[in-house]
Amino acid sequence: MRRNTIISILLVTLIIPARGLERERIKEFILKKPLALIANSLYNEIELIDQRKDKDKMGRVDYSVMAIPPLSVQLADYMKNITDSSARSGKLVLCLKNFKFSQRSAVMGVRRVCSINADLYEKGDSSYYLIETIDQNIPIEGGITTGKRVLQTGDSIISTLISSNLLKRGNHEVGLSYRDVVSSDSIAKRKIKIYNTTQFTNGVYYNYNSFKNQTPDILANISVKRNKIRSVSSIDSIGNVKKIYPKEVYALVVDGRPFISTGFGFYPLAFENDEFIFTGKMGVSFTSGQVALLGLAASIALSSAETTSEFEAMINYKNGELIRLRELNTFADEYNR
Repeated sequence: MRRNTIISILLVTLIIPARGLERERIKEFILKKPLALIANSLYNEIELIDQRKDKDKMGRVDYSVMAIPPLSVQLADYMKNITDSSARSGKLVLCLKNFKFSQRSAVMGVRRVCSINADLYEKGDSSYYLIETIDQNIPIEGGITTGKRVLQTGDSIISTLISSNLLKRGNHEVGLSYRDVVSSDSIAKRKIKIYNTTQFTNGVYYNYNSFKNQTPDILANISVKRNKIRSVSSIDSIGNVKKIYPKEVYALVVDGRPFISTGFGFYPLAFENDEFIFTGKMGVSFTSGQVALLGLAASIALSSAETTSEFEAMINYKNGELIRLRELNTFADEYNR
């Protein structure tokens, strides 16, 4: 049987995960008590600034996840349980912008992710001093039974963020006001050129740094038809025409219009609500656990298979990574916003 036929059969038979009544299930997200105390902590109190729209709802992964009791209460209890009488009377402030669980269909089942975007501060008399920033989408490995692992992943992220910083001071060279803290993303973007201009410089950009500073790496011949990039090429020093592929490029600008590359194509960028967003094809990979479930034949057939799915996505202004917001052509649950 031909390799492509094998892959097609696998996709058809495994693309839709089992669903049914578990859509109605709810699981409680609860921070576990720490296994050990941390002596001489600089802090004995923590405050939560929760900027999420849904403060108790934490997304869906086969079931709805709810923070019960509220996360602010859980954080206060965690702080009491991890410190002892040697702790100083300092206060931590956790500014939480995103913390949720989500899942999307993959060609071999369901892929689960824990997303977090948060800043941890030391609170002074009237200022906040940044200790650590975390902004990640963390895949949750596992086969069919991943319920405990999902909640454990979230618990580990929050508990590690706090426990690993109890002996650290914030950056006292930069004191922030409360307004700075809740508007930190907007303030940071005001220092980045692409977030403050409507005049984009034509050319090819090989990385996020050159794109955000609007300093193209090279000029190129770019063919556009019906708002789609048809071809990109450059001429080398001896006059040879060199074709440029999406996987070689971060972004490009033609006729003043910016396009992002996902590695699978170039897609127009739109600037909405202070974010660069787009819709385009992105790669979908198989986890080792998913392949292992199908045995040796599937492992061989899928070892070099490359598949894509269409996503709504945005640029992470901090590092240029492409954040997947929502999968469009899905057969199962999509990413929860």
